Amino acid sequence: MRFRYYMVVQDLAGNAVSGAGVYVYLAGTNAPAIVYRTKSSNQGNNTPPQVTSLQDGSVVFWVDSNDYTYGQLFDIVVQKDTFSLSLSDVQIIVWDAVNAVKLDGQDGSYYLSRANHTGTQPPNTISPQGSGSGLNADMVDSLHADDFIAMSFFFGG
Repeated sequence: MRFRYYMVVQDLAGNAVSGAGVYVYLAGTNAPAIVYRTKSSNQGNNTPPQVTSLQDGSVVFWVDSNDYTYGQLFDIVVQKDTFSLSLSDVQIIVWDAVNAVKLDGQDGSYYLSRANHTGTQPPNTISPQGSGSGLNADMVDSLHADDFIAMSFFFGG
């Protein structure tokens, strides 16, 4: 899946800066990142500067989750003549269903079908359960669920 990054490059007076080189690196390194000019581009570019700002100062590029996984951060450097700015630890790839499927290299159904998945086991089997644990899945505000419902009904009626 492709993830879009968008920014507008302006000087200190708020004027658009066109033709500024945009250098994208893996965070904390000088390793150039692979970026795509459009969502449907077949060819990625990892030769800095990977893109340049347009006449209105806009910069658009895409990063692919087949190249990088969730958690990968990027450093972005924008330069033109004496103008320069740096952004560090930029998150472009966000958590989504596509990346969830890749969690630990396992398919998402692996986690949903596990016998100890808390979504498939009764609350009273979750540890630590019981007195002093701080957990009591059957109680809300120190009241059992049916007491709470009765109180809510009483106050509402």
